[in-house]
Amino acid sequence: MKEKSDRKRELILEAARREFLEKGFSGGSLRNIAGRVSGTTGIIYTYFRNKEDIFQALVQPAVIEIESFLKLEEISFQDVKSRGVGIREWFSRYLKFLIELIERYPDEMKLLFVNSSGSDFENYRDELIEIGKKRSRKNFRELERTEEFRGEQISEFFLHNLVNYVFNISVEIIKEDLSREDLQLFEAEIRAFLFNGWNGLVKI
Repeated sequence: MKEKSDRKRELILEAARREFLEKGFSGGSLRNIAGRVSGTTGIIYTYFRNKEDIFQALVQPAVIEIESFLKLEEISFQDVKSRGVGIREWFSRYLKFLIELIERYPDEMKLLFVNSSGSDFENYRDELIEIGKKRSRKNFRELERTEEFRGEQISEFFLHNLVNYVFNISVEIIKEDLSREDLQLFEAEIRAFLFNGWNGLVKI
């Protein structure tokens, strides 16, 4: 009986995934989700409290990974700094994590960062950007003391826009449904560009 119940819950989630991907959270409806599983809204309430509850269940795998990464990030940074590796490896870890997350959870990431308007997660992207700005500011200030920076300082304005740039381009990746090969190519291109400017991509 439990197996049948679990199966029905998964069918509702899959129907909701399609509904929200096509129409966004605000445009999706419980009636349409129920229709996709040949049922009434009553069957949905057997498993979920409301539309928000369904959406949260869908994006939870990606959110858990993001939150876990943020908790470990400070340890990761201290590890990089203590070993004298520097900013390249530190930033590469962020980029690798992001690309792998998009590979594993393409639908969840699209729901979370593109189709979440009207849900409790509609400001999640902005919240992550603010966290990224604060941590980047702190970490860059630490790195400025190392030999790698040779006493150069990074302006607050630049850090602010760097974090925005990384997040905004990430959203564009999510929108495009890139293949694994294209994602890996992008990872190599953006790393080359951010570390070396246009000279990292072409001869100028």
